Amino acid sequence: MSHKMPDELRQKLYDYRQEGYSAKEIAQLCNADYRRYNRKDMTRNVVIGQWNRMGLAWTKPNRLPSLKQSVEDIQVAKAVAKEPNKYRERKCLKCGKVKVMLKQHFRCESCKHNDNDEVRSCWSGPFTW
Repeated sequence: MSHKMPDELRQKLYDYRQEGYSAKEIAQLCNADYRRYNRKDMTRNVVIGQWNRMGLAWTKPNRLPSLKQSVEDIQVAKAVAKEPNKYRERKCLKCGKVKVMLKQHFRCESCKHNDNDEVRSCWSGPFTW
């Protein structure tokens, strides 16, 4: 079933995609305009279908880094600025990402945190014979 979609709405879908919005977010933003033409709600699947027709379905948009990642980067930069001899940039042995770590560390904080969770979940308590 084909639904009408004006060029201006297609342009909005393209622009929002390039800004890094998800299909669900775009469907919510463009729902009123789409409803005016089709008398139906715009869904995530409608957005993905249009992206597919425009050749955008399998391309990644230009995403900005998350706020959490930006804050972590700033904290690391401050720590390195205070004590540059204590830190170095190296590749994490577990995830392979290049990060700034203490010189004596070989795994990033997120990998160490995940390891601790796995160990706790496997531990069942003291051995009983």
